[in-house]
Amino acid sequence: MNTDLWRTLEEQALWLLAHGDQGSPRESIQAMAQELRLWRYLRNGAYTSWGILMPVRENRGKRALVREVTWDRPRDWKRSMGTVEHLKRRPSNDPSLKIRDAELRWTELAPFLDWAAGLPPGLSGPIPPRNSVEHLYGLEGFRSFTHLRFEWAGDGPPAWAPTRLRFLRFLKFLGQELKEREILP
Repeated sequence: MNTDLWRTLEEQALWLLAHGDQGSPRESIQAMAQELRLWRYLRNGAYTSWGILMPVRENRGKRALVREVTWDRPRDWKRSMGTVEHLKRRPSNDPSLKIRDAELRWTELAPFLDWAAGLPPGLSGPIPPRNSVEHLYGLEGFRSFTHLRFEWAGDGPPAWAPTRLRFLRFLKFLGQELKEREILP
């Protein structure tokens, strides 16, 4: 059991999930700034984060982008906890991350941005621990959405049901756009 390797892998992966706009490849996100970040961390599965990036200043005619960062957490857990005596080379200390970008149509993205802009600042409720026994979800805003930052485990508080459903529709929309319009490096 290599707990130091796991701790390092987890720290790197969680940082990139939270800062996907800082990861490679950078070419497709030049002159773009992150507006929103949504995430879904499956209890026994992959951790996925989606960043909505908007063009800045002179690039206003450019389309918005979604950047998806996925971490294969179970694979890395298994790899870090395995024995390495029989291997000729050490296993990589880098997390198993996959990054995909896709352009978004303004007309389809606008209703989701309007919904997010109308959310109250920091919905009240407890912040779940990272080692929760349920799936974790969240939304964080930047630039004009800085008032947004909330996270919940499982179904969250009952009062959040409409917010949760709209959030899941947003994730479905992003997944469809990535499937249709992925920008290959």
